[in-house]
Amino acid sequence: MQRWQLASWIESVEFAETLAELTTQPVTHHTLLRLRRRFERSRAELIYEILQVRAIAHRKFSRGCEMLMTRRGWEQSSGQVVGSWKARRFQLTPRVIDLCCGVGGDALALAGAADEVAVVDRDPLMVAMARANCGVYDRSCAAGIVASCEEFPLATNFVWHLDPDRRAAQNRTVHLERMTPRGAWIRELVQRCPTGALKLAPATEFPTDWASTAEATWISHYGECRQLVLWFGELVRHRGRRVAVRLDDAGEVHEWIGADGKVTEKPLRLTTHVGSLVMELDPALLAAGLAADFLCQHECFGLTRGGGYATTDELAPSIVPWVQAYTVDTVLPLRLPAVEKWLRKSRLYLGEVKQRGTDVRPQEWLKRVGRRRLSGDARTLLAMRVDSRAIAVIGERVVGNGRQHRVS
Repeated sequence: MQRWQLASWIESVEFAETLAELTTQPVTHHTLLRLRRRFERSRAELIYEILQVRAIAHRKFSRGCEMLMTRRGWEQSSGQVVGSWKARRFQLTPRVIDLCCGVGGDALALAGAADEVAVVDRDPLMVAMARANCGVYDRSCAAGIVASCEEFPLATNFVWHLDPDRRAAQNRTVHLERMTPRGAWIRELVQRCPTGALKLAPATEFPTDWASTAEATWISHYGECRQLVLWFGELVRHRGRRVAVRLDDAGEVHEWIGADGKVTEKPLRLTTHVGSLVMELDPALLAAGLAADFLCQHECFGLTRGGGYATTDELAPSIVPWVQAYTVDTVLPLRLPAVEKWLRKSRLYLGEVKQRGTDVRPQEWLKRVGRRRLSGDARTLLAMRVDSRAIAVIGERVVGNGRQHRVS
């Protein structure tokens, strides 16, 4: 069945009644078999996929159990927290065009900020889902347009949001020229319509001339760097800067602004001495290339190249939002027998294993030396390479679970 037909069908009474009927029932393989007896194959598989995604959609959306999304659409969408933060920059904007809208994760947030939002996508099913999902949040989508971005005529005064397809060739890409729409067209868009936001994967390399005119923002949430956003024109607040933004679970926003849009930061100061605290830096700082700048300003030292793990003896309040910190119980050679011996002697067990720059497989180590003595206290093992040594730092998580250690 054509995507146009599926797009039309999800607006029908038959579709709504079927979905309502199945929403309260467990979703199993038998659900798909029953659907195939009732509907043509593509319709049955679409409903089944929507039901499966609804079971996990709450991870990104407060009303995810009511939304219409394919698995790929859900994976590529901006979550509600990230989308809402981005949409604040569009407040009081008369009209926003959401290009390559997908299932509408950004569109529903934009619809709560701008006066009017229209969605554009070459897939009619995505357009229909985006409009329906805006309705779930009682927000209006002024128009749903099925068109390729390259073919859609944009007036020069349009404010836009663009999420190019990074899987156009099945495999994910961080190269602008391999995305859809192509990089050359995106550059034309920026010149023709100077105000907008470009959503990209965190590792994407963007044109060097944008570094001085745009603002590059890396956004983290739930311990992952979710996306890179390039702001253009009137949406720019820190022109020519690289910015790390961390959105925490309570809705607070933490921002670290780098010196300029290029990665010309101070050299990372490294040490081989592990202090009383080891810190794991927020992924937005790392993706933005701001680890050295952050550690230098706080007079801290990196343990690993790139600054993923760093060390200090005291946590200043300005450090706390940006790190997961651990008190250090011991530093051992990165050998399983040495770790096992120390844990037995200390009557402790490993609750988690993390690593950077080593060949340690965390799940395998947990099976070997993990939850054996649940009556004891849990510790975290951080496997890392410090200079030429592979070491295991064993400690207790103290920032990130509501507890803090020596905050001055």
